Amino acid sequence: MYCKELSYFFSRSTISLIGFPGSGKSTVGRKVAQERKVPFFDTDHLLEKRYHLHVRNVWYLLGEKEFRLQEKACVLALQPGVQVIATGGGVGLCEESSAHLRRLGEVIYLKVRFSVVYERLQKRGLPAWARGVTMETVFEERSLLYERHATQVIDYE
Repeated sequence: MYCKELSYFFSRSTISLIGFPGSGKSTVGRKVAQERKVPFFDTDHLLEKRYHLHVRNVWYLLGEKEFRLQEKACVLALQPGVQVIATGGGVGLCEESSAHLRRLGEVIYLKVRFSVVYERLQKRGLPAWARGVTMETVFEERSLLYERHATQVIDYE
């Protein structure tokens, strides 16, 4: 399902996947890139390579403000080309990052129900920013931003 739907959007440009943590951006992006034989980039992994730490530990090291600046720098460093990009869940919070991704090509919001992402995050670990917040409220707020920044929305479960 995911590859067929995304193949429709694939042309001679970039496909960037946005969405809440646990929505499947990295999993889907990696599979689509393999199927299409194009490069795959994951902005969380780019941060991990830069700091030699898991993205959660990069968050703890830098704090939210600096983490978001570094996340934005990773996105803005991405160059045009036929490729698939999976973004960190916070990329949609930054207008400049979202605008850059739209200039590169299609920005696809993988829309998933909160119950699905919450179950996935319970298995793999909650994001570092999730301490002391109501995740469902953050999910609802971000969903509006993802929809605003996306060029396409795919309901994905």
